[in-house]
Amino acid sequence: MLDRWWARINLNQQAHYLAGLRFARINLFLGVPTIILTAGVGTSAFVSLIEAQPPTWRVVAGLLSILATVLASLQTFLSLPQRVANHRNTSAEFGSIRRALEELQTKLETNSLDVAQADEEMNKIKEQIDKAEASSPDVPNAVWERAYDEVKIGKSFMEQESPARKGLSESAPS
Repeated sequence: MLDRWWARINLNQQAHYLAGLRFARINLFLGVPTIILTAGVGTSAFVSLIEAQPPTWRVVAGLLSILATVLASLQTFLSLPQRVANHRNTSAEFGSIRRALEELQTKLETNSLDVAQADEEMNKIKEQIDKAEASSPDVPNAVWERAYDEVKIGKSFMEQESPARKGLSESAPS
C-alpha cells in the first residue's frame, strides 16, 4: 500500500510542478507581448499628438491597442500568476507528503515502529493526502499525460487502487 501511495503522491507532485511551469510559460507568452504592445501604443499615441500621422499609422496603432487590451484582459481572466502559485504550493505539499512516506518506509524497514505507531503515522499521512487532493487545483489532461511519462508509472498500476484513488481519478485522465 505504501508503494502505491508513494507512486500516487510522486505523480501528483510532478503533475502540479509541470502545471505550474506550463501556466508560467503561458503567462510569459501573454505578458511580454502585452507589455511591448502597450508601450508601443502609448508611444504612438504620444507621437500622434505631436505630429500628424498618416491614416494607416493610426489604424495600425488602433489595432495594436485593441490587441494589447485583449491580451491584458486574457491575463486578468486566466489569473495565471495565481494558478502558477497554486500549483507550485500543491507540488510542494505533495513533496512533503512523499518525504513523510519515505521516512515511514524507512522506519518500517528498520523496525523502529510498533504496529500502533505505524498505524498512527499512516493515518496522519492519509489525512494529509486527502487534504492535499481536496484542495489541489485541476491539472490539464495533457499535463497528466506528461507526468505519467516523466515518473515512468503506468496508468494500469495507478488504476489498481480504485477506492483509495478517488481524489486522483476525478482530475486525472482515465
